Amino acid sequence: MRKFYFWGIVFHCVWINFSVAQVPGSKLFDNSRIHEIKIISLKEDLRDTLESNYVLSFGMNQIQTRKIPYAAAKLIIDGTNLDSLGIRYKGFNSWWHSVKKPIKIDINEYKSDQQYDGLKKFNLHNGSGDPSFIRENINYNILRILGIKAPRTAYAKVFIDNTYMGLYRIIEQIDNTFLDTNFGNHDGNLYKQEGKGTAGFSLAWLGSNKEAYYASISLENHENKNDWSEFIHFLDILNNTPDNQFREAILPIFDVDEFLQILAFDIAVNNLDFYGNSGRNYYLYSHNGKFHWIPWDYNLSWQDGETPIDINPSDYPVLIKRILQVPEFHDTFLRKYCNVKTYLSSTSINNLITTETATIGTLLEQDPYLDYPFEAFQKNVNEAWQQISGLKPFAAKRHTDISNTLDNQHINCTVSAETPPQSQNLLQLYPIPADNWVNIGLFPNQEVTVSLSNNSGQLVMTATLFEKGTLDISALAPGCYVAKVNVGRKVYSKLLLVNH
Repeated sequence: MRKFYFWGIVFHCVWINFSVAQVPGSKLFDNSRIHEIKIISLKEDLRDTLESNYVLSFGMNQIQTRKIPYAAAKLIIDGTNLDSLGIRYKGFNSWWHSVKKPIKIDINEYKSDQQYDGLKKFNLHNGSGDPSFIRENINYNILRILGIKAPRTAYAKVFIDNTYMGLYRIIEQIDNTFLDTNFGNHDGNLYKQEGKGTAGFSLAWLGSNKEAYYASISLENHENKNDWSEFIHFLDILNNTPDNQFREAILPIFDVDEFLQILAFDIAVNNLDFYGNSGRNYYLYSHNGKFHWIPWDYNLSWQDGETPIDINPSDYPVLIKRILQVPEFHDTFLRKYCNVKTYLSSTSINNLITTETATIGTLLEQDPYLDYPFEAFQKNVNEAWQQISGLKPFAAKRHTDISNTLDNQHINCTVSAETPPQSQNLLQLYPIPADNWVNIGLFPNQEVTVSLSNNSGQLVMTATLFEKGTLDISALAPGCYVAKVNVGRKVYSKLLLVNH
């Protein structure tokens, strides 16, 4: 069997098609192909209706005053016909500043039992603010390989009636289906930042009356119950707990470790439109009594004006400020850059960029509604376009920034934020790639629990072994999995490539 070097495995894992039939969206988010989506009018002038619905939802100074209504349409996705679904324009800067408008598709807006590939909604993003057209896809892929529950992506040629609208990015909707896939259920409340116009929400304390938060945060599920008590309790702890009690108070109700990994990533890629800058583009999900941060919208990233890697907490909104003021959390935050740094190396970036650009180059050259000329797509990988940094030079600079910061703080990246020093020696997976069997070990005189998860975070196998053992993986689809081994209170993980 052909031998693979470690980095080859990692990046093959990121981009391989994960064909797990039980996971909703496995067809639509198959990134190995360019999809085709045709939107068919049920009435005349669909594009005019979409534009009117959007514009009339905004008042003076482009401040949104009401939700954007859907228009009814038909849809053909890769040859599959769907009748009577909802379509509307979405976004803010990405709408006002673009000829090609971003679109939201609600498959069951008019038919509650209608779905496609197990999905009820998805988004079509237009690449606004991104001459490379690949920033958002790269970001979400890195986040998922870092273990963050982030949307999946793919590309599609989009038509409205007989008009070709060009190439779009398909972006997974954060909804109950996403929660089921990533958390195992959607029993908890999902909240979305819902600032009108350019306004975000800093998660400041506005009192115990839930109505005070309606203009800034929307409850995305369980609307009939409309129970905001957990959210208000979270804000109360966040804003009103004394400093000497904050660490113990926040840990049971918020996944701090997960948030710090996302924060380190957002700072590293200079995400201009995230919670720390604009107060925008985030979801909060309460799962088993603990809130999880779900990131959203990465087109305005990898750009000039880089924020320092080791940020000053006092310059940021309350969640970042209070968490980073805890010395233990601040140390973990810096160590999270060890994980991010890996994906900003020249080898990593070259692999990520090459895969994306090879897939879409010809289509962008033929796209009638690009925000930037095709020349921008060709050049922005290696050089700046209109003061928007080139991807490769930006990654090289940030890789150096992270290295210097970690060296100054005497942080050794061979020891990650959550992995014990001996983990890389203890956890052995062989052979790589695996065929029908994989060997796990060696943990002397210890019982270990092994779990395998796919790219969507879905648990596909568990086993209990003593010291070492062999797993039968013949039933797994070819692809990349994260193998985690629990030994007492320690967790070890590595990537496993299965190639029957």
